[in-house]
Amino acid sequence: MLMTTFIPYSAVDSQPASKPLTVLPEFGRSLPHSPKAEHALLACLLIDASEAVPLCLAARFAASSFYDPRNGLVYAAIEALAKMQKPIDIGTVAERLRETGTLEDSGGFAHLGTITKVTPTTAQLRFWIGQVRTNWILRQTIRQAQKAIEQSHSYAGEPFAEFLAPHAAWFQTATMRARQGDTAAVETLDVVIEQIRADVAARASGTEDRSGWVFTGFPEFDNLDSSSCMMPFGSMREDGNIIIGGGSSMGKSVLMRNIATLAIERNQRALVYTIETNRYSFLQSMAATSARASVRALNRAPKDHVARLDAALVALKAKVDKKLFLFQRSDDPAFETIEGIAAHARAWCAQHGTPQIVVLDYLQLIGVHKRCNSREQEVAHISHTWQALQRELGCVTIGGAQLNEASLSKLRQIKRDKNDKVLHELPDRGSLRESQALYHDADVVIFLHMPVVDGAGREQVNLDTVNPEMWLCVDKRRSGVRGIVKTRFEKAHGYFKPLHEDGAPCSPIATGSTSKADY
Repeated sequence: MLMTTFIPYSAVDSQPASKPLTVLPEFGRSLPHSPKAEHALLACLLIDASEAVPLCLAARFAASSFYDPRNGLVYAAIEALAKMQKPIDIGTVAERLRETGTLEDSGGFAHLGTITKVTPTTAQLRFWIGQVRTNWILRQTIRQAQKAIEQSHSYAGEPFAEFLAPHAAWFQTATMRARQGDTAAVETLDVVIEQIRADVAARASGTEDRSGWVFTGFPEFDNLDSSSCMMPFGSMREDGNIIIGGGSSMGKSVLMRNIATLAIERNQRALVYTIETNRYSFLQSMAATSARASVRALNRAPKDHVARLDAALVALKAKVDKKLFLFQRSDDPAFETIEGIAAHARAWCAQHGTPQIVVLDYLQLIGVHKRCNSREQEVAHISHTWQALQRELGCVTIGGAQLNEASLSKLRQIKRDKNDKVLHELPDRGSLRESQALYHDADVVIFLHMPVVDGAGREQVNLDTVNPEMWLCVDKRRSGVRGIVKTRFEKAHGYFKPLHEDGAPCSPIATGSTSKADY
């Protein structure tokens, strides 16, 4: 039979594999691609990057997703500009290509001019994304098939099941993802290792992508120059599922709202499901926090508080439905269950692109579709589903969780040692209400704890304590150190601030185990 020789494409479409492969004539053809679709998609990115870039990121596009290497270089430049939050147009893209030394390789201004002539509107943006993605996956499939053919010709007699296993696993995974609508590329272990190598090199040089990092507003997490920095959320791969636990009126919702506010102020996008409160209360509290103004006391507050609050509301208005996307319980009957919320989040991300942060306030307020024998099993299912959603989306998720009353009563008791020094019992995994699965599924667990005696020696055994000292006890973190962040909880303004900012006495941060601490 007549055989034909050609050079197959490697994992990067524009780079040929290291050696030729002998295949049947029907494989000797160009790989699936559509120049029109690639040019149209790039044109949409240049026309409205704010809409198109999140959708491309959600589809896990990279330079290698494009058949024409020139288009891949243009896409890489657009993505880099978006992550740096810089304007995107033909001029800035050309300048970025020039800075990286790839302007000539990308076809220069002539190629960019060709792209901009393709389409004057983004009306068919999702169609072009689908076309480019389909061809990208088909090329991956052909490459894997070529690899299987080459290795089959060189089969050396090893156990046949072991020989077939990696190829079968690849196609099985690809089929499963296609059925479920997963937009991620099918990855082999060697590709994952190369990603790890690239990430290690980027972190060592300080050039890693920080666009998905979620900062807290506390230097113990955010000060990257400190050797004791606990790092922002999402700074490691297994660092995205955050659980914030606390008793009633201890500020779980406030802390989650503070983190979401900081995210949108940093031009990140936040998807929020507020189950405990409604949309009105959430937005009002968010603006009051930004303005450091108490809504309840506006008639007695300094005159500038009203102006500050109004300015905060105007600034927030510019962010809603662009950076902040807020849903309340009454918006959809599906929000009564974790399955409904997860389905909505998946559909929302497929349409709008994955945000940097998804917030659910709070987990134990919702039910399940699944039939369970106890509330403990229901909460465990809620926890497992929430974790699975985070792993699928790949962004930071923050869920609130209640503590049980027995544990809270114990934590409010003042205990002293023989030297009359206060001993503080801290929350632990057993403090979570209804199910410890919330703890085990989480990547990070932060307990809000109001010490019974603060750093100035004042007792705080009552929940109505004004502006209490509050500890953020990082009891679990898969990819980082644990410790205690000491804050002042300004209840009137709905704000946690670092304790040292108000000049209050600050005891040393506990190190090692967070189950006990003392002054």
